[in-house]
Amino acid sequence: TKTVVRKGAIDKNRAGRDKNDESYAHLEREGKFRKTKLGKEVQHKHLNTELQKMEDQLKRYTFVDPLVKQQQVEAFELKKKERLFGAPRPWDSRMPSKHGCTWDVYECMDRCGDWENAPKEENLFESAAGKFWDLPETRAFCQTLNDLGQAQLKDSDMEEAVETFKRLLSLDEPDHACGRHGLLFCYMDLGELGHARALLDSPVFKGDTSALAAYSRALIEYIAWALLEEEDASEESACAARDAAVELNPYAGAMLAASGSFMRAIDPDEVPPAQETEGMVYRVEEAMCFAVQNVSLWNDADGAPEWLEDALDDTVLVEPLINPHPSTGLAMYKAVLEDLEEQNGGGDQMSEEDDEEPPGLVNPEMYTKTVLSEGNGILPKEGQAVKCKYKGFLDSGKEFDSSFNKTRKKHVPLTFRVR
Repeated sequence: TKTVVRKGAIDKNRAGRDKNDESYAHLEREGKFRKTKLGKEVQHKHLNTELQKMEDQLKRYTFVDPLVKQQQVEAFELKKKERLFGAPRPWDSRMPSKHGCTWDVYECMDRCGDWENAPKEENLFESAAGKFWDLPETRAFCQTLNDLGQAQLKDSDMEEAVETFKRLLSLDEPDHACGRHGLLFCYMDLGELGHARALLDSPVFKGDTSALAAYSRALIEYIAWALLEEEDASEESACAARDAAVELNPYAGAMLAASGSFMRAIDPDEVPPAQETEGMVYRVEEAMCFAVQNVSLWNDADGAPEWLEDALDDTVLVEPLINPHPSTGLAMYKAVLEDLEEQNGGGDQMSEEDDEEPPGLVNPEMYTKTVLSEGNGILPKEGQAVKCKYKGFLDSGKEFDSSFNKTRKKHVPLTFRVR
């Protein structure tokens, strides 16, 4: 058998579509998006189904005292031996049992074991509200509810995540599942700083030593003082909150201040969760996890990274590199510092890559610029990340592109860095 290969043959998929065609690439991207969206919907549906099943059981839960159960078993075994069959069998043994099943007394004794007592049901959402974690029967519900909130947070469904975490805190007031962290991030991401501050001042955050709590308070105080210029805010209180956060975990501050190097050197999907509970390695790994979610919030606050950088001590930041332990988080932290040192060492020298024309702007004369309305907002500085909603129109007035995603029915802002 001879195989003939044609020169210049076009690489096609099974449907015969040219893989190099732009429309095929667009369809492939849409297919991946739909696949990812479907996976998220399946995960949410699975978690909601599990929660509904557990909720139905906990609303009609039956507690059994082990001592009483043992006494009932002994009495039951004695009465079971004394049963009479045939003609001597009592007529009331053929009546439905009080247990609530559909069997008669003898059948219930063989199948259920308790033919005299109807099950006493209890609604744990009423009797155990606020202490769900203390009961082994309800702890799984708290864990699943927290998993649902984290999934909604990851998918940017912030309003739904807020309601999920608020329900978790109402059921488990001491918050053993740490739902307060997810709720705090949702408030910060939605810009509801008043709710975030009230949550930080609530008893649930008393004694919380996480980087999220400390740096969120510092960011709130900075925005209130420097950007909103609130009357009850001051530079002293903002700097005090910042210094307390840096003292607690200086490595998180380094990640936020060096956001450019962090975004270049780190793949957010590869950042591992913190494995230990204390020590330098734990604080570095906690800083990496914290920065993945919060670096955009600090970049959105004008001047916040620079204000935070003023409180950092370079000698403290390099301590993890002097006596490193084998850790993925430490390796990523080292990569960020190396990138930062390279950027600082380069000064104003531009690399060949930076000297090239940006993609899509090979000939600027081919484009025209018309300002319809001059804005008066804060201008982004070089190196800062910018999120914007947009719409693109042809000269005919027909819309050809937009940041509004029709499938998700929400805006997906375009994110880019000012060069």
